[in-house]
Amino acid sequence: MNKKIEDTNEKIYNAFSEVLLLARSTFYAHYKTKEDLLKSVCTTIFSHVFSHVLKEEKSHDFSRSSIFDYKHFITHIFYHIKDESRLIHAILLSQSKAIFLDYMREGVREFATACVVNGFVDLKGLPEKLIMGIFSNM
Repeated sequence: MNKKIEDTNEKIYNAFSEVLLLARSTFYAHYKTKEDLLKSVCTTIFSHVFSHVLKEEKSHDFSRSSIFDYKHFITHIFYHIKDESRLIHAILLSQSKAIFLDYMREGVREFATACVVNGFVDLKGLPEKLIMGIFSNM
């Protein structure tokens, strides 16, 4: 993606958190629907939060952490929930909150599966429904 497209997407993303105070023509030049924008926002948030890229960020620094320490992933999720609280709050109050929740659910499912499969979490004590969900998707 070139710098101009990245800059435009960042502007649109920021505007979305301010209840889309953007001209309609600009919005529709980049997205067909508000759901397309929401999917883009979700992809950006969750691909970052659940990635194995460890780098320093404005509110937190996991650059010295191990990618095998699942605790930093959980902490990372909470940092981004806090950092993006206004945006997430607006999304959860919208009619499209199911899109956001589906992205989050899928990211958590993949994360939980990796933790169990790699032995980071003991199956003992996990709800049976969660265990069945993890292994039914393998």
